[in-house]
Amino acid sequence: MIWVPQMNSREMTRLKRRWDNRADAAWPQFLDWLEIQNIRGWQSQRVDFRFPIVAIVGENGSGKSTVLQAAASSYIDEDGNTYFPSDFFPETAWDRLHNVGIRAGYRQGVNRNEVFVRKPTERWRGPPERPRRHLRYLDLSRLQPVGTRTGYARIARSRHAERNATAFEQEQIDRMSSIMGRRYRDARMATTDFDPNREIPVLAKDGDPYSGFHQGSGETTIAELLQTDLPRNGLVLIDEVESSLHPRAQRRLLRDLSRVRTH
Repeated sequence: MIWVPQMNSREMTRLKRRWDNRADAAWPQFLDWLEIQNIRGWQSQRVDFRFPIVAIVGENGSGKSTVLQAAASSYIDEDGNTYFPSDFFPETAWDRLHNVGIRAGYRQGVNRNEVFVRKPTERWRGPPERPRRHLRYLDLSRLQPVGTRTGYARIARSRHAERNATAFEQEQIDRMSSIMGRRYRDARMATTDFDPNREIPVLAKDGDPYSGFHQGSGETTIAELLQTDLPRNGLVLIDEVESSLHPRAQRRLLRDLSRVRTH
């Protein structure tokens, strides 16, 4: 089921008005629709995307992730992190994929085209060049609490000090404050002298700073999400966007995404 966010804010109202006026210049690249054939229960159903920001809701196993993964498989990422259908839909001893396919309708400027990738028998086939676009696929369900990640418990048990840190820009701090509904005065991603390769989010509100070992899961999720470059006019796919986020924070995140003009 496709759910279009309720236009209950000035930001969303402006976004809808611009789209209703067909301001194509604001979204020069657009994924219009997807058609998924014989993958995880999909039987050539078509999913239309009528707005620049769309949320897909449904019960577990209803195919939400399949839609996002099919979208990611329809483009070549201009930044080099290209996804292939086999990355998301592998054939295993228990999963036989035959006569499956993903068809997508997309727009680049005033031109509308289609792309079709399929697996009729043993191999995925498709056009030699899928459309190119800046692409980000983020699975927030994979962001575990800092204390449960491999190697991080050793940091907590060690004698350590902060070694390096990358401070958030003020714009990122403002976005974090807006999404979480509370004011942060500082935020950074830090490493320790015990393990310089594992980053830890560090936040500060009114008092002393506190690390990902003591943050709420939602705070850690948004801190790490804001470290991801969301390219202008790019296709940004966020799976499990509700992970650890209160419904009000989810709505504020949608408003934030509308401001950075992603789709």
